Amino acid sequence: MRGISSPPHRGFISGHYGLDRLHLQVRAEEEWVAPMWDETYTSVCRQHPDVIAAFESPYGRLALLLRQTLIPLLEDRARWLDDTRRVARAVVANLRSAGLVDDVTILQWQPLRQVAHVMRRWDCCYESDTAGDAELGDDASAFALTDGSRNASSGS
Repeated sequence: MRGISSPPHRGFISGHYGLDRLHLQVRAEEEWVAPMWDETYTSVCRQHPDVIAAFESPYGRLALLLRQTLIPLLEDRARWLDDTRRVARAVVANLRSAGLVDDVTILQWQPLRQVAHVMRRWDCCYESDTAGDAELGDDASAFALTDGSRNASSGS
């Protein structure tokens, strides 16, 4: 489906990994892009309880953090993939109806380092009101702070 970053298949990462880095190199000489987030998009996100947060890069790219886990258990992966696809399609379809034309990255389909990068460096345009939703972001940020190692104190 055009406009949504693809979920990883058979253990591969989505095609959007590293795209922002490439975007930065290609657009380094171009001028800054005005924020594209609109309050109508906030209304759309509020209609979808599975949307935890939306982020916008300095170059106008959007990323959505959904309620589904960032790291599914192997036995839950098929259901997780179905759930994230269903939610992503519904949210993006509604955002498109509200006027969004650019691609949307789904953070659940990205490596944790990319998720942490987006959450630290991109502007948060929307956050759900549920306090418990912050746990997903905290997990990704903690992963990035340990430089990707599962156990920072082990020195490995």
